Amino acid sequence: MANITNGTVTVQVTGGVGPYQYTLLNAGSNTPVPSNAYPTFTNPKNSITADTFTFGNANDITGNSGLQAGSYIVKIVDSNLCETLSSVLVVSNATPAPTATPVPMPTATPVPEPTATDVPDPTATPVPTAEPTATPVPTAEPTATPVPDPTATDVPDPTATPVPTATPVPDPTATPVPTAEPTATPVPDPTATDMPVPTATPVPDPTATAIPDPTATPVPDPTATAIPDPTATPVPDPTATAIPDPTATPVPEPTSGYAFHLGNGGYPYAQDLINEGPLYKSDNSEAVDFADLFTDMQSNPGSYESVVTIPSLMNGIQIEYAQSSAQNYYWLLLPESMGIPDLTQEAKLADTQNMTPDVAGDKLITVIDGVPAVLYRINLQPSTEPVTIQYIDQ
Repeated sequence: MANITNGTVTVQVTGGVGPYQYTLLNAGSNTPVPSNAYPTFTNPKNSITADTFTFGNANDITGNSGLQAGSYIVKIVDSNLCETLSSVLVVSNATPAPTATPVPMPTATPVPEPTATDVPDPTATPVPTAEPTATPVPTAEPTATPVPDPTATDVPDPTATPVPTATPVPDPTATPVPTAEPTATPVPDPTATDMPVPTATPVPDPTATAIPDPTATPVPDPTATAIPDPTATPVPDPTATAIPDPTATPVPEPTSGYAFHLGNGGYPYAQDLINEGPLYKSDNSEAVDFADLFTDMQSNPGSYESVVTIPSLMNGIQIEYAQSSAQNYYWLLLPESMGIPDLTQEAKLADTQNMTPDVAGDKLITVIDGVPAVLYRINLQPSTEPVTIQYIDQ
């Protein structure tokens, strides 16, 4: 049906051992078709016992389960983790011919002749031959029923609606401005020192020989009173207060570790995070490296298997790995600030089912959010089962 995504691709496996995992990939980029591409579409399909599988539904006319036109590849992984890819499968965009439904001819309905209805002859009414005085014939013509003049209705002139007068807006300049000059409050002159004016007391002429006047009252020497120095009050230095260095408080370095049971059952679609690739993020883009992938894992936890935070790692601490949707490895991500020795060289990881200390199977040196860290692969075979690992430091 036109404009409906009802395409399908079908593959058949030979020589494998079920059950199988089927993953639909875009042929151009070899990236998985996301599960949210259609409302009732799931990708990948896990634990399928049949050796034949079909993506899409050709009978779906809602567009919820079929595939859009395009080129696809199906990746098949059997229970022994043997992987194979199908050849390119093409869903065409063929549209049925629009002439499949017959359309009736527009001339199928007969149109009656316009002359089929008889029109009476206006002369068919006989004219009486009797004397015009025998039967009085009313000569008055019937008066027509008066038709109200359509112009007679008193239609209000649309221009006759009175225009409301604007509410006067007070003129911002209309506020009376006081004309009285405000009297300024005298501001004391900060430079004025309230001290006596040295010229207020008359100073005797130093060149004159003082002749004592028997009638004069002795005048004290004006230099006898000491005038205080106005600069005697010290002004504190504004730079005297020490400003603390904003960089003096050290920022603590994060020390938490992480554990996760992650791999090919969903994002990032790689069983070995150290040696396989590419690693796909939740938006189907390819991660630059593991650090880029782990940043997306923290931002979109719903798209990955669960991640467990490990605040510290000391003797006796147990790390619990949950069940995963596919056979995946068990991973341990530790910052170097924890001070943990190289776990690929020292046997400190024990499966609680046998409590035998073991070394890590592999490691990757990385940097997470600017913090140096090490990604360890627990030395166990890929599995879907939950596992508890205990750290032994003796």
